[in-house]
Amino acid sequence: MVIKYLNDDEAFKVAINLERGGLRFYTEVYRTTKDEKTRTVFLRLAEDEKAHLELFKKLDEESPSGPVGRPKEIDDEVVAYLNSLVDTGVFKRAKERLEAMKDLKDIDALETGVQAEKDSILFYQEAYKNSVTPSGKKVFKRLIGEEKKHLIILTERLREL
Repeated sequence: MVIKYLNDDEAFKVAINLERGGLRFYTEVYRTTKDEKTRTVFLRLAEDEKAHLELFKKLDEESPSGPVGRPKEIDDEVVAYLNSLVDTGVFKRAKERLEAMKDLKDIDALETGVQAEKDSILFYQEAYKNSVTPSGKKVFKRLIGEEKKHLIILTERLREL
């Protein structure tokens, strides 16, 4: 997988886009959701994503730029990978699926959030595994835990409905 060639700085940039997309997604579904308990879940998740976004922006500012240990011949592949994550990001796809639905149902929004959180967890697990700095590993490990909590919150709400 190409992610093994991303340094922490590049992974932080991808994470910024993931968290920005999550914030937009959860804010939008908060506005359109009918059930008050489900609205509360989406509001909490939006607030968490906002905090994650601020964390990654700070880390990105503090992180040195540039490829670390990446063979020159795969630069094009890395750029294409980063662009695909940004252009078709986890939450962007989720929001597009929701917008395509005529009548948004709370269950549909929750299920879409579950899939988006699973995708985010996979990204952060790979970023953690491939990070070469203690600070990068610490941040990615923290985010894995927080995204797992989001997944639990969403699945518990799904069960209640």
